[in-house]
Amino acid sequence: MGSMFAIQVKTGSETKAKEMLKYVLESASYDLVKGIYANETHTKIISENDHENSLLLDDFDIVEEDIQSHLQKESLRNAITNKRHQLEALERYSGSDYEKLKNYYKQEINQLEKELKEIRNNSKEVASVLCGYILVELKWNSLYLPDELYHLINQVPLVQSVLGFDPIPQEEVEFFFSNIIEENIEIVFEEELTYEEIKEKQERLLIMLNDKEDTNDEKKETIKEELDNLHINVVEKIKNFLENNETQPNSLLSKVKAFVKRGRKRVSMPLKLFKSLLSEDEVKRGEVKLSERDFIDRFSRLIKTESEVSVHV
Repeated sequence: MGSMFAIQVKTGSETKAKEMLKYVLESASYDLVKGIYANETHTKIISENDHENSLLLDDFDIVEEDIQSHLQKESLRNAITNKRHQLEALERYSGSDYEKLKNYYKQEINQLEKELKEIRNNSKEVASVLCGYILVELKWNSLYLPDELYHLINQVPLVQSVLGFDPIPQEEVEFFFSNIIEENIEIVFEEELTYEEIKEKQERLLIMLNDKEDTNDEKKETIKEELDNLHINVVEKIKNFLENNETQPNSLLSKVKAFVKRGRKRVSMPLKLFKSLLSEDEVKRGEVKLSERDFIDRFSRLIKTESEVSVHV
């Protein structure tokens, strides 16, 4: 491993700063840099409704396509924000010409949001572990940052400062790469329903269940299962498990998060922990069928096992 130097960049733009610096170095034909790292970790998002409720566990490495998708999503978000600001500025004006312009901006925003949703549904969520910094590695061990490289780095608009000409100590770099960067998985479940929506759906399912002419035994079992699932909330259950069971501050369980985002119930956790919920056969096949109830049962058993281990230790 060559000497590593830390560069402070605009927070939230680590990946973009990395790609811009790569472009600057390539344009200048500077070939003494071995690698530029935005220290990306990523979250693989899988849905219980994908592939007929089969969760696919492949493709967890970050590849160039993931980086480009991340940058494209960032660009679309910025474009949507700008269009909304422009639309807000027009709201104070009236008249047919202004109304046409407002409708135009609304259509533009809708189109951009559709593009963003499509990319978001087919890509990983990429984020930097070391917020506000990127690392530059030379091809050799150097006691200082070369002047030419310093000036090239400062050509990148997103760069705020070079944190000294001295390289980062080797032991700190090794510790960081071996302990900090971690793969995550986010499981997306059904939409979060309001009390009124649950009640309405329950009444509709009961009518279907009591329809003797139109409901066979197999369909009845499916309806009963749907009725049972109406009263399951994976977010509340996982939060209760975590609150009622002590976890070590740096354990994998301490990194489990249950939340609602864009109306969908979600649970995120380290990939390593998620795989511990699965059987050897499921891990080997790279897929698993998983409902809210099944996930809760598996997580409950995991919590119980972890508690028993803690007691015996």
